[in-house]
Amino acid sequence: KASSVMEEERDAHIARYRETGTLLCLDMPAHAQFGVDWRVYTVTNAFMGVKFLPPGLHFVTYALHGDGLDLRGFFLRAEPGGVTVRRWSATDEEFLDDESIGDDERHRLTAAVHRLEADGRLGIVEEDGLKAWVALTPHVDDAVLAMAGGGPGG
Repeated sequence: KASSVMEEERDAHIARYRETGTLLCLDMPAHAQFGVDWRVYTVTNAFMGVKFLPPGLHFVTYALHGDGLDLRGFFLRAEPGGVTVRRWSATDEEFLDDESIGDDERHRLTAAVHRLEADGRLGIVEEDGLKAWVALTPHVDDAVLAMAGGGPGG
């Protein structure tokens, strides 16, 4: 009976991945600041990204130093079941865009996410304040982002 409960939990977890987006942040240094929408976290060596992003527009921020003086960010449009991959560049001290990841690696990483292999290394965006963010962002389309100087993905 315990195995059927675990199987049900696993199936529910997989279903949630299919309904939401995932952002992989490869090679981000420990102790850096990482934020999604209105929440900011300090990452550890185990950090590999975030899961369960509601579909729609999100603003991702990051900084190497806790003082926030080097804060940068990009917009991301999460799609159901979608996996966006960014790799940290130690040279540039920023995330390289999705095009810097080869197709084979992107497919391998996406498959790993869908098989729950990265699950323990992905943070969950806290729902506190998320409803307000999700309610505001449908009013921001790609044309508005372009006028503001940035589009989804950077």
